[in-house]
Amino acid sequence: MASKFSLLVVACCLLSSEAVAGFIPSKVYVVVQGPQDKIASGGIHRFKLGDQVKLFAVVEGKLGKQRVVISAAEQLEINGKKIPPGRIRRPADFPKIMLRWYKVEPTGNSYDNTVGGFHWETIEYREHAMTAWDTKWQIAANAHPKGTYPDTHAGAGTMAFKVAIKVGFSNLASAGKESLNRGGLDKHVPRIAFRRDDSYIGRLTELFNTPYIWGSAGVPPKLHQAERLIGSDCADFIVYGARRLGKEIPYRGSWHIPEVAKVIYEAEKIDAKGRYLTKAKKTIPISDSGVQIGDLLLFHGHVGALAEDRKPVGILDINDIMIHTYWAPPDEQPISETAYAEAKVRILRWK
Repeated sequence: MASKFSLLVVACCLLSSEAVAGFIPSKVYVVVQGPQDKIASGGIHRFKLGDQVKLFAVVEGKLGKQRVVISAAEQLEINGKKIPPGRIRRPADFPKIMLRWYKVEPTGNSYDNTVGGFHWETIEYREHAMTAWDTKWQIAANAHPKGTYPDTHAGAGTMAFKVAIKVGFSNLASAGKESLNRGGLDKHVPRIAFRRDDSYIGRLTELFNTPYIWGSAGVPPKLHQAERLIGSDCADFIVYGARRLGKEIPYRGSWHIPEVAKVIYEAEKIDAKGRYLTKAKKTIPISDSGVQIGDLLLFHGHVGALAEDRKPVGILDINDIMIHTYWAPPDEQPISETAYAEAKVRILRWK
């Protein structure tokens, strides 16, 4: 007579064989887990560069009459509902499921919500394969772009992800480029924003890899295109950073910025050396008691923030670096390379 242990081994082998042959998938998801997260979940996530962030594939389906959830994640939350650990089956029991991972990236540099009256301009996306077809149920996340945008921000910025599976004659995928809401990707497409650091400028770097959207919008603020990591215009871009620091500032046009920020200096013109001058023809200092990194540069119809003091150090001039978005994805560039190099500018600081 076979021992109980032998019968158990046979039962496990039969179960594994059944899993390979009889599993019918119905839904596929991508969930995210950062170093401080106990549960892997979908939606929007924000981390600091250097954080080890994992992407897990999740497959729901039927195994005979039983509904199962397959994932390498220890704890799961899908569409706001926690999955009991006892319901999660491990990928090792389903070795014939093949997976391929993708980054979902915008294809355009700029969009306009205002032409012909306000509307949600549809952003086009493209899916770029991260892996070949294999059995990787878990991979590391990063925001290095593979498509339209140059990979020039050391991994800072936003990235969306998708996974596709093949098992038997079934081919399924998680939500991707076709899953849209109010112009951009909807909540079913997980997005991760990596910031350079916790400063105001660092928070702004979360929106690298997103397009410029003239008339970006959305209420309440948590549904705004900037906070959904879809894109922004110049004013909403700089407001996003303040909101990420905890300031309860509503999204607004650049002309309303003085309502929530105080003027530190006003520059009337630049001199022959490219230095900004006040009405009294004095240079504007960059120092602890003068203009500081993170102060706002408000031009007529445009706004950015001072990101770096370049030579000549200690004086505001057109060689200094501004972070902004202007009919192109957010970037840091010398003021001299923008359309506002010789324009009057007010320097403001958040109240």
